[in-house]
Amino acid sequence: MDCAKEKCIALTYDDGPSPLTPKLLKAFTDRKATATLFMLGNAAETYPQIVKQAQTQGFEIASHTYDHKAISDLPDAKVAWELSRTNAVLQKLTGSKPTLVRPPYAARTSRTDQIAGAHGLAVVVWNNSPEDWVAGHDTAAIITKLTLQRASRNSILLMHDIHPWTVDAAAPTIDALQKQGYTLVTVTQLLGATKAGTLYPAA
Repeated sequence: MDCAKEKCIALTYDDGPSPLTPKLLKAFTDRKATATLFMLGNAAETYPQIVKQAQTQGFEIASHTYDHKAISDLPDAKVAWELSRTNAVLQKLTGSKPTLVRPPYAARTSRTDQIAGAHGLAVVVWNNSPEDWVAGHDTAAIITKLTLQRASRNSILLMHDIHPWTVDAAAPTIDALQKQGYTLVTVTQLLGATKAGTLYPAA
């Protein structure tokens, strides 16, 4: 995959896995597309088979910390625990240690980035989002419309696979993006090699 030549876009989903995630995976795999799933460690422990399914089907599995705390507010030892615990959970389930973390709420500082780097994690935020958590953004039609409006080449879009409207929007969104010539890729496919402790996209 060469995103210098292809019209790439990375759709990313936070806060899972959830009971809705298999439907999301099917929407992508049926269309020969992929995405990055920023998973919570405690949710991964709750739904281990979904984690394994996502990994088997070629989705990128990344960290979203263990229990969705704003790590910028936590002391160093607690930040380290959030990251190391989630790394251990995901590595046990997939056989691979994650290389990317998305801090909940994008609440990060140079201090937390440095701690992430010590745990082998690059820090990934996003360029845009249909804001599927906002009141009124709670139908598949609205999420599809906003995603298409806010999509651009080489962008990283934020969504959540805990919302039924977002999961329901996946199939029509993928269809429309592919019709517009986009290739849907993982964050790592989009960015290439990342450096632990570095923020992407750059601020």
